[in-house]
Amino acid sequence: MAPSLSKKSVATPKAIHAVALGSPVLNQVIIGVQNYGGDFVTVSYQCLPANRPSTYGNTVYIWEATAIPWGQPAYYQRQIDTNQQNGVAILTGLTIASTTYIIGYAPAPDPAMCCASVLLDAGGMMAAPTSVNIGVRSIGNTSVAIRYSVLSGYLPADNGNWVGIWQSYTSPYNCPEPIGYSRVPNLTEGTVNISDVPITIDTAYTVVYFMGQPENRTKNTTAAAILTFDTASIGSPKSLVPSALRTFN
Repeated sequence: MAPSLSKKSVATPKAIHAVALGSPVLNQVIIGVQNYGGDFVTVSYQCLPANRPSTYGNTVYIWEATAIPWGQPAYYQRQIDTNQQNGVAILTGLTIASTTYIIGYAPAPDPAMCCASVLLDAGGMMAAPTSVNIGVRSIGNTSVAIRYSVLSGYLPADNGNWVGIWQSYTSPYNCPEPIGYSRVPNLTEGTVNISDVPITIDTAYTVVYFMGQPENRTKNTTAAAILTFDTASIGSPKSLVPSALRTFN
Protein backbone atom coordinates (compact mmCIF):
# COMPACT_ATOMS: atom_id res chain seq x y z
CA MET A 1 0.00 0.00 0.00
CA ALA A 2 1.32 3.39 -0.90
CA PRO A 3 2.16 5.57 2.09
CA SER A 4 -0.36 8.32 2.79
CA LEU A 5 0.74 11.85 2.16
CA SER A 6 0.31 14.25 5.06
CA LYS A 7 -1.06 17.67 4.28
CA LYS A 8 1.26 20.55 4.95
CA SER A 9 -0.24 23.62 6.46
CA VAL A 10 0.12 26.67 4.24
CA ALA A 11 0.23 30.08 5.90
CA THR A 12 -2.22 32.55 4.51
CA PRO A 13 -0.27 35.57 3.25
CA LYS A 14 -1.03 38.81 4.98
CA ALA A 15 -2.79 41.44 2.89
CA ILE A 16 -0.53 44.29 1.91
CA HIS A 17 -2.30 47.56 1.25
CA ALA A 18 -0.72 50.10 -1.05
CA VAL A 19 -1.74 53.66 -0.19
CA ALA A 20 -3.76 55.60 -2.73
CA LEU A 21 -4.68 59.27 -2.84
CA GLY A 22 -8.23 60.26 -1.97
CA SER A 23 -9.89 63.57 -2.79
CA PRO A 24 -7.47 66.53 -2.48
CA VAL A 25 -8.57 70.10 -1.73
CA LEU A 26 -6.24 73.03 -2.48
CA ASN A 27 -6.38 76.47 -0.87
CA GLN A 28 -4.01 79.17 -2.12
CA VAL A 29 -3.54 82.93 -1.92
CA ILE A 30 -5.12 84.67 -4.90
CA ILE A 31 -5.23 88.37 -5.81
CA GLY A 32 -6.80 90.36 -8.61
CA VAL A 33 -7.35 93.92 -9.82
CA GLN A 34 -10.95 95.05 -9.50
CA ASN A 35 -10.47 98.61 -10.71
CA TYR A 36 -7.87 101.32 -11.18
CA GLY A 37 -7.53 104.97 -12.12
CA GLY A 38 -4.90 107.65 -12.38
CA ASP A 39 -4.20 107.65 -8.63
CA PHE A 40 -5.56 104.39 -7.21
CA VAL A 41 -5.76 100.61 -7.64
CA THR A 42 -8.40 98.38 -6.05
CA VAL A 43 -6.93 94.95 -5.26
CA SER A 44 -9.05 91.98 -4.24
CA TYR A 45 -7.42 89.25 -2.17
CA GLN A 46 -8.33 85.74 -1.07
CA CYS A 47 -6.23 84.37 1.77
CA LEU A 48 -5.88 80.95 3.37
CA PRO A 49 -8.38 79.69 5.96
CA ALA A 50 -7.68 81.12 9.46
CA ASN A 51 -5.19 83.69 8.15
CA ARG A 52 -5.33 87.07 9.93
CA PRO A 53 -3.85 89.49 7.35
CA SER A 54 -3.48 92.52 9.62
CA THR A 55 -2.13 90.60 12.62
CA TYR A 56 0.40 88.69 10.53
CA GLY A 57 1.53 91.72 8.50
CA ASN A 58 0.21 90.67 5.09
CA THR A 59 1.37 93.30 2.60
CA VAL A 60 0.63 94.34 -0.99
CA TYR A 61 3.54 95.55 -3.15
CA ILE A 62 3.63 97.26 -6.56
CA TRP A 63 6.51 97.45 -9.00
CA GLU A 64 6.68 99.11 -12.39
CA ALA A 65 7.61 95.92 -14.24
CA THR A 66 6.16 92.94 -16.08
CA ALA A 67 7.34 90.47 -13.41
CA ILE A 68 8.38 90.92 -9.78
CA PRO A 69 11.97 92.22 -9.81
CA TRP A 70 13.13 90.24 -6.77
CA GLY A 71 15.56 92.19 -4.60
CA GLN A 72 14.48 95.57 -5.93
CA PRO A 73 12.51 98.05 -3.76
CA ALA A 74 8.81 98.32 -4.51
CA TYR A 75 7.31 101.43 -6.05
CA TYR A 76 4.51 101.23 -3.48
CA GLN A 77 3.56 99.06 -0.53
CA ARG A 78 0.67 98.84 1.88
CA GLN A 79 -0.08 96.49 4.75
CA ILE A 80 -3.57 94.99 4.92
CA ASP A 81 -5.40 96.69 7.78
CA THR A 82 -8.18 94.18 8.48
CA ASN A 83 -8.27 90.54 9.56
CA GLN A 84 -10.84 89.53 6.96
CA GLN A 85 -9.78 86.34 5.20
CA ASN A 86 -11.06 87.70 1.87
CA GLY A 87 -11.40 91.36 1.09
CA VAL A 88 -10.50 94.42 -0.96
CA ALA A 89 -7.64 96.85 -0.46
CA ILE A 90 -7.90 100.30 -2.08
CA LEU A 91 -4.38 101.53 -2.75
CA THR A 92 -4.36 105.33 -2.94
CA GLY A 93 -1.78 108.07 -3.38
CA LEU A 94 -0.42 106.48 -6.54
CA THR A 95 0.45 107.85 -9.94
CA ILE A 96 -0.64 105.26 -12.48
CA ALA A 97 0.94 105.97 -15.84
CA SER A 98 0.37 104.26 -19.19
CA THR A 99 2.77 101.43 -18.43
CA THR A 100 2.77 97.94 -16.90
CA TYR A 101 2.77 97.18 -13.18
CA ILE A 102 3.13 93.93 -11.25
CA ILE A 103 1.27 93.65 -7.94
CA GLY A 104 2.44 91.11 -5.36
CA TYR A 105 0.87 89.82 -2.15
CA ALA A 106 3.05 88.60 0.73
CA PRO A 107 1.91 86.87 3.96
CA ALA A 108 4.46 88.98 5.87
CA PRO A 109 5.95 92.50 5.57
CA ASP A 110 8.70 91.25 3.27
CA PRO A 111 8.55 91.48 -0.55
CA ALA A 112 10.71 88.33 -0.79
CA MET A 113 7.67 86.41 0.50
CA CYS A 114 5.29 87.37 -2.31
CA CYS A 115 3.26 84.25 -3.05
CA ALA A 116 0.67 85.69 -5.46
CA SER A 117 0.80 88.31 -8.19
CA VAL A 118 -1.27 89.93 -10.88
CA LEU A 119 -0.23 92.06 -13.84
CA LEU A 120 -1.80 95.47 -14.45
CA ASP A 121 -1.30 97.05 -17.85
CA ALA A 122 -2.53 100.61 -17.55
CA GLY A 123 -3.07 100.56 -21.29
CA GLY A 124 -6.17 98.48 -20.57
CA MET A 125 -5.08 94.83 -20.40
CA MET A 126 -4.94 92.82 -17.18
CA ALA A 127 -3.31 89.37 -17.17
CA ALA A 128 -4.54 86.40 -15.18
CA PRO A 129 -3.14 86.16 -11.64
CA THR A 130 -0.56 83.61 -10.59
CA SER A 131 -0.06 81.94 -7.21
CA VAL A 132 2.12 79.42 -5.41
CA ASN A 133 0.71 75.99 -6.22
CA ILE A 134 1.17 72.51 -4.73
CA GLY A 135 -0.12 69.02 -5.45
CA VAL A 136 0.68 65.40 -4.70
CA ARG A 137 2.92 63.83 -7.35
CA SER A 138 3.05 60.41 -5.72
CA ILE A 139 2.37 58.78 -2.37
CA GLY A 140 3.64 55.65 -0.65
CA ASN A 141 3.57 53.98 2.75
CA THR A 142 6.48 56.05 4.10
CA SER A 143 6.86 59.00 1.74
CA VAL A 144 5.07 61.72 -0.24
CA ALA A 145 6.33 63.55 -3.31
CA ILE A 146 4.95 67.08 -3.56
CA ARG A 147 4.90 68.96 -6.85
CA TYR A 148 5.15 72.76 -6.49
CA SER A 149 5.43 75.95 -8.52
CA VAL A 150 6.23 79.51 -7.42
CA LEU A 151 6.25 82.93 -9.08
CA SER A 152 8.51 83.63 -12.05
CA GLY A 153 12.17 84.18 -11.20
CA TYR A 154 11.76 83.33 -7.52
CA LEU A 155 14.48 81.44 -5.60
CA PRO A 156 12.78 79.32 -2.90
CA ALA A 157 15.94 77.96 -1.24
CA ASP A 158 17.54 81.39 -0.88
CA ASN A 159 14.44 82.55 0.98
CA GLY A 160 14.05 79.48 3.20
CA ASN A 161 10.89 78.05 1.62
CA TRP A 162 9.78 74.63 2.87
CA VAL A 163 6.92 72.15 2.68
CA GLY A 164 5.54 70.34 5.72
CA ILE A 165 3.04 67.54 6.23
CA TRP A 166 0.73 66.88 9.17
CA GLN A 167 -1.56 63.99 9.96
CA SER A 168 -5.22 65.11 10.12
CA TYR A 169 -6.73 68.44 9.10
CA THR A 170 -4.34 71.06 10.45
CA SER A 171 -4.16 74.84 10.36
CA PRO A 172 -0.66 76.22 9.77
CA TYR A 173 -1.41 79.07 12.18
CA ASN A 174 -1.86 76.81 15.22
CA CYS A 175 -0.26 73.43 14.69
CA PRO A 176 1.96 70.81 16.31
CA GLU A 177 5.34 69.80 14.91
CA PRO A 178 4.89 68.30 11.40
CA ILE A 179 5.46 64.59 10.93
CA GLY A 180 7.84 65.50 8.13
CA TYR A 181 9.12 68.43 6.07
CA SER A 182 11.51 69.28 3.27
CA ARG A 183 13.21 72.44 2.09
CA VAL A 184 12.43 73.65 -1.44
CA PRO A 185 15.30 73.96 -3.97
CA ASN A 186 16.08 77.01 -6.10
CA LEU A 187 13.75 75.99 -8.91
CA THR A 188 10.53 77.80 -9.78
CA GLU A 189 8.83 74.45 -10.24
CA GLY A 190 9.74 70.93 -9.29
CA THR A 191 9.20 68.14 -6.77
CA VAL A 192 10.20 67.81 -3.12
CA ASN A 193 10.25 64.42 -1.42
CA ILE A 194 9.23 64.05 2.22
CA SER A 195 10.55 60.69 3.46
CA ASP A 196 10.29 58.62 6.63
CA VAL A 197 6.71 59.65 7.36
CA PRO A 198 3.96 57.16 8.32
CA ILE A 199 1.27 57.26 5.63
CA THR A 200 -1.68 55.03 6.50
CA ILE A 201 -5.01 54.32 4.83
CA ASP A 202 -8.28 55.99 5.81
CA THR A 203 -6.39 58.97 7.23
CA ALA A 204 -6.47 62.70 6.52
CA TYR A 205 -3.29 64.68 5.87
CA THR A 206 -2.43 68.35 5.41
CA VAL A 207 0.46 69.66 3.30
CA VAL A 208 1.49 73.32 3.57
CA TYR A 209 3.92 75.42 1.51
CA PHE A 210 5.66 78.11 3.58
CA MET A 211 7.54 81.18 2.33
CA GLY A 212 9.50 81.70 5.57
CA GLN A 213 12.25 79.77 7.34
CA PRO A 214 11.40 76.37 8.92
CA GLU A 215 13.16 76.91 12.26
CA ASN A 216 9.88 77.65 14.05
CA ARG A 217 7.57 75.12 12.44
CA THR A 218 4.69 75.45 14.91
CA LYS A 219 4.35 79.25 14.83
CA ASN A 220 5.04 80.04 11.18
CA THR A 221 2.47 82.40 9.63
CA THR A 222 4.00 82.59 6.13
CA ALA A 223 1.83 79.86 4.56
CA ALA A 224 1.15 80.30 0.83
CA ALA A 225 -0.84 77.16 -0.04
CA ILE A 226 -2.60 74.38 1.86
CA LEU A 227 -3.46 70.97 0.42
CA THR A 228 -5.62 68.50 2.34
CA PHE A 229 -6.26 64.93 1.23
CA ASP A 230 -7.34 61.57 2.60
CA THR A 231 -5.90 58.17 1.84
CA ALA A 232 -7.33 54.78 0.93
CA SER A 233 -5.99 51.37 -0.01
CA ILE A 234 -5.69 50.63 -3.72
CA GLY A 235 -8.89 48.98 -4.89
CA SER A 236 -11.13 50.62 -2.32
CA PRO A 237 -13.88 53.01 -3.46
CA LYS A 238 -11.90 56.07 -2.32
CA SER A 239 -9.00 55.23 -4.61
CA LEU A 240 -11.14 54.87 -7.72
CA VAL A 241 -11.50 58.60 -8.35
CA PRO A 242 -9.60 59.30 -11.60
CA SER A 243 -9.11 63.02 -10.92
CA ALA A 244 -7.58 62.24 -7.55
CA LEU A 245 -4.76 60.05 -8.87
CA ARG A 246 -2.70 63.10 -9.75
CA THR A 247 -3.49 66.64 -8.69
CA PHE A 248 -0.64 68.47 -10.42
CA ASN A 249 0.57 67.81 -13.95
